[in-house]
Amino acid sequence: MAQAVAASTSSPEAIASPADTVETSAPSPHAHADWVGLWVGQEGLFVEVSLAKPGQYSLKMMGDPDQPDSTVILAGSDAPGGIRFERDGQQHLLRWVLGDEIGLKYLDGETNCLMVQEGEGFCRKK
Repeated sequence: MAQAVAASTSSPEAIASPADTVETSAPSPHAHADWVGLWVGQEGLFVEVSLAKPGQYSLKMMGDPDQPDSTVILAGSDAPGGIRFERDGQQHLLRWVLGDEIGLKYLDGETNCLMVQEGEGFCRKK
């Protein structure tokens, strides 16, 4: 028969509270840190997401497959629903979607994608 062992209550160190055993971590300074890395679109288009200062990102994007020098590096920041950035004087939101939402047959069926606008999206291949 097993015997129960009673903890001594003579000192506070002898009793561990649940709060003492739960490890907590600070929230990430980047809401979309899991998007870091390379995302591929059709015809060689891509976006590469990198972390910058807290809440900020660097977005390396290939804009035109016919012009290899069209790769640009843009500054992005956390925004509701994605990463906000400015390109050619217009505000854009890079957001998570399913490949079918992008409107490109090449990305249909993909389940982990980022989209700027209809027809402009990038996925992590299965």
